[in-house]
Amino acid sequence: MSRFQDLALVAIVVLGLKLSLALITLGAILWLIRRRLRIRRRPPNRELDLARMLLVGLASGLTLSGALELAGSEMEEPTKTAVSDLLRRARASGLSAALAETEGILEGIASHLARAQVTGAPVFEAVTTFVARVEAEERARRLHRAKTLPIRLMIPVSLLLLPGFLLVVMGPTIGDQLSDLTGMLTP
Repeated sequence: MSRFQDLALVAIVVLGLKLSLALITLGAILWLIRRRLRIRRRPPNRELDLARMLLVGLASGLTLSGALELAGSEMEEPTKTAVSDLLRRARASGLSAALAETEGILEGIASHLARAQVTGAPVFEAVTTFVARVEAEERARRLHRAKTLPIRLMIPVSLLLLPGFLLVVMGPTIGDQLSDLTGMLTP
């Protein structure tokens, strides 16, 4: 090979590697930004946290209202306010009625507790069932995301890795083709 061919081959490989590195860096930056935004969008499951705290209180022998008081005092502000409102309404109209009327961030756990209070079912079992259901839903959501991962990665892989791979593999062939073409053009 001539000096021109060597330089052309090196230039193609270097440009291919630089392009691949730039695309990989851009992809990593976009992935990090998207991940940060996704983490911010998903709020914590306050109902699940409250249910776990209720399990602690109920397992220690507290009544449902005592466990709600304990759990509410340990929760963060929006949940703490909702639990204190629930307990205030429970003192006025009874715990079963207050649980049945609850809406908002405590609606799911309150409906389970109200059903257990009305039917006489063990409250601990109702809370355990609620926790298991919410965790199963979260597990199913994560499994679905994991199953769709190959499809979501198809575009980044094809845009970031394939061009560099093609240049590394096809670079020598393209260099030979260019040298043959430039050899035919020179007298």
